[in-house]
Amino acid sequence: MSVCKKVKKWITEKVQVPVEEAITKAKKQCTEVKKKIEEKIRKPIENWVSKQEKKCKKRKCKWWCACCNKWFCWLVTVVVKVVTWVFVTIIKWVTYLVCKIVMVVVDIIVKIVIRILKFLVTFIVCIFTDPLEALKSIWELWKDLLDIVEDIFDFIKGLICDLIEFTNDIKRLTCALTSSFGWLGVVIFGLVDGVIGAGQQLIGTICDLLGGIKDTVLGILNLNGCRISGGLTNIGTGIGRIILDVFGIPGWVLVSGIAANVRKRKLKEIIDDALTNAFTSDEDRIERIKDEMRFYSCPMGLPVRLDARRMCVRSSDYLRRLHQTGRIDLFALAGQINGCAGKSWATQTPSVLGEVVYTGTDTRVSYFDLKRFLEEGPEAIPSFSVYPIRLERFENFLRIAREKAYQLGLEFSWGEIIDYPIDERFDSELNYIPMNSARQDDVFTNFPRNGIDDPLCTVPSLAVFQYLNDTPNYGLTSWFRPPPYVTPCSGGEGDTGEYRRKSGVTFTDRIPEFVFGTVLVHELGHYFGLCHDNHDGLEYIMYVPRAAESHVTGNTFLEYLLLSGGPSFTLDDAKESWRWLTEVASDTCLFP
Repeated sequence: MSVCKKVKKWITEKVQVPVEEAITKAKKQCTEVKKKIEEKIRKPIENWVSKQEKKCKKRKCKWWCACCNKWFCWLVTVVVKVVTWVFVTIIKWVTYLVCKIVMVVVDIIVKIVIRILKFLVTFIVCIFTDPLEALKSIWELWKDLLDIVEDIFDFIKGLICDLIEFTNDIKRLTCALTSSFGWLGVVIFGLVDGVIGAGQQLIGTICDLLGGIKDTVLGILNLNGCRISGGLTNIGTGIGRIILDVFGIPGWVLVSGIAANVRKRKLKEIIDDALTNAFTSDEDRIERIKDEMRFYSCPMGLPVRLDARRMCVRSSDYLRRLHQTGRIDLFALAGQINGCAGKSWATQTPSVLGEVVYTGTDTRVSYFDLKRFLEEGPEAIPSFSVYPIRLERFENFLRIAREKAYQLGLEFSWGEIIDYPIDERFDSELNYIPMNSARQDDVFTNFPRNGIDDPLCTVPSLAVFQYLNDTPNYGLTSWFRPPPYVTPCSGGEGDTGEYRRKSGVTFTDRIPEFVFGTVLVHELGHYFGLCHDNHDGLEYIMYVPRAAESHVTGNTFLEYLLLSGGPSFTLDDAKESWRWLTEVASDTCLFP
């Protein structure tokens, strides 16, 4: 290795990576603080409110004062709901935004300083020892500056997209107030939710457009054909969504919120019937389950923990073989020069969405570092990691899953998204990239799952690179269906109809996100007992395309233009999920 390359590697390995790794860890703490506020402050208060509402409901009316005792009880809970919402929401968002803004500013300043100094030092050394490397360092500086521009763009886009989560917090309040005011609340706060929902649709459309514009522009500047293709796809989807929004806003404002509130009341009846039928002689257990899921308040959902992980490959000879055999495309995943020539849509779209970063950081690996890695081996450059999905996109899949799961009476939560490393010791035959259903039992063994006494309400949720033979699989579910439980599923893609013991879900990222954003929650639907059968339109989360079925039905227009603006779970889905919970998963999910 030349002196020039040694100097460049030393600066990257000993200065750039450690500093940016520390900043990356600090940036993650902003999100972690927000989650802790949710778990340590909001949820305990919501649990207390739910128990208070149960007491209010069961109090005997004092007729001599026109049930003043019940009204006073309701009044106290309403005041607590409003005051705590204001208090918690302000603390959470002010803390998060201040932390995020400060860390992004620090991150950008540090990156600019380090990368300019890195360029100056390496250029001066290389111009006398390796002139070709000196010229390469000019291109690397350009790429470094583009990466910083992308970070700034992501920050601005993130602030806009955070409005969706903020408005979800507002909907938590209106949902809680709806439960306090009965049918009057269903109508009044339903209209408020409709207005909020229309705003969320518009914000989501703006986010899609911004993402498409960013990928197209940076794809051009980076000479990345895959990224240009993906960006144009998202722009086209965004324009389509604008048209849909224009026609859908009146329906969302006037109908969607009220319909959702009516549906929540029916969902409670379904859950109440399922618990009563399953535990007729154990009223204490029924009440314990209802308390844990805040049955008497809102939002209502059985606690479910998602064990969220990203498959990754560290820089190694194994990774070089994966690239050389065409299993993955390092340059496309890294956002570097790539034309996507000869790639099918199934292999092209993952290439747009992954990332290749120095291990422990969010710093993208340069084109020439990847070339050196492939030509000279893993020791030629600092350690890096390859992922099939960007961290922020995974988090968005999880947020979508959480919002949709409330329609089943489930509440998803998750901790930090961690790595699931694959290497030659684990996969000497290169069989895990791409994945197939036969390998999922082996994969979930490392979560760990043994298929006997697994906690079924802790769900392995793994993002993978792609599936075998470029088939149009977007996810696979290994489900727990022991005898004598009888599944109504007839089988199908992503739903094999067979009994798998080590249960969990895997999925891949796809574009456009508006279409494929529900892939993860679709697989989670399978996990909780749902099938493709009787879901014959795009309005259903559990829909899967088949040649004999229509993609668009009358219900599709109803759902997209009047109700939720996207695919949903049905009340029948909720019945089936609670049948699975009470017949299969009661020992681990329903607080025995």
